Amino acid sequence: MLKLARRLVKNVPRVATLAAGAGIAWSALAVDHDMRLAPALPGESSRIGDGSGGEVTVYSDRTGEGTPVLLVHSANAAASAYEMRPIYTRLRGERPVWALDLPGFGHSDRGDRPYSPRMMALAIGSVLDTIGEPAHVVGLSLGAEFVARAAVDRDHQIQSLSLLSPTGFGERRQNSAWLAAFLRFPPWSQAVFDGIASRPSIRYFLDKTFAGPVDEMMLDYAYRTSHRPGARFAPIAFLSGELNTPTAIETLYSRIERPTLVLYDKDPFTTFSRLPEFLSGREGWKAIRIPGTRGLPHWDRPTQTMADLNSHWDSTGL
Repeated sequence: MLKLARRLVKNVPRVATLAAGAGIAWSALAVDHDMRLAPALPGESSRIGDGSGGEVTVYSDRTGEGTPVLLVHSANAAASAYEMRPIYTRLRGERPVWALDLPGFGHSDRGDRPYSPRMMALAIGSVLDTIGEPAHVVGLSLGAEFVARAAVDRDHQIQSLSLLSPTGFGERRQNSAWLAAFLRFPPWSQAVFDGIASRPSIRYFLDKTFAGPVDEMMLDYAYRTSHRPGARFAPIAFLSGELNTPTAIETLYSRIERPTLVLYDKDPFTTFSRLPEFLSGREGWKAIRIPGTRGLPHWDRPTQTMADLNSHWDSTGL
């Protein structure tokens, strides 16, 4: 028995090497990294400068009337403007509605650049410049932090904020330099990301986030958008914590001066433990719990989500 144990231990490096080699070969030979990807949203699409030397794709439908609405998706391994589809499609023809693929996601530039919260905020600012008038801005999950950063910098261009299941109100892990180095190491970087962005992996994470059944069209789009040239670069920044703002409450949320609505319930990837204390005595902020949701209230409870958003927007008088 002891000899067998020693033999197994001795062969661990060899087995690990073979497994790594098989994974790299599978990634290089069997995985399509240039899948066809339709636009995330209907309506017009255009490309504008993102403020950091690249370009982002912007979707818009300007047939409605009133104050425009800008929708900002989250950041994850397979993110895109498709995440905001339920709100975008319901607003078409009612209000001017805009959305973007953040830098490194969807149809926006996906080069090997140093992705950061500042880059995301600059891209949002570029869209606000394109809109040309103050807008209601909606941010999802980590996108709420990007929206808040843009609001601090461009208060005059924002009419109100709505934060769906926002990050930054609970405990937060710090950036991981070793994880970033591991994920970026050329021999296996693509293969590791292909495992993270496989259909079973994406379904696993979506299943945690949807309270009801996973939307199959969203799953398919998430898979396709994570299998485009350069698709891994921005998600690696997300996975290593480089897109987080460690002190979001102090440096972002507490500095917002526009009316702000928080819609939340439960979220498997963040908590809201500091939200009650933050809201206590704070003017201009309101939080509404949408029971039976897990981070995507606009997908699981679209009618209630839209009613709360419209009420918030109407309360600003615009």
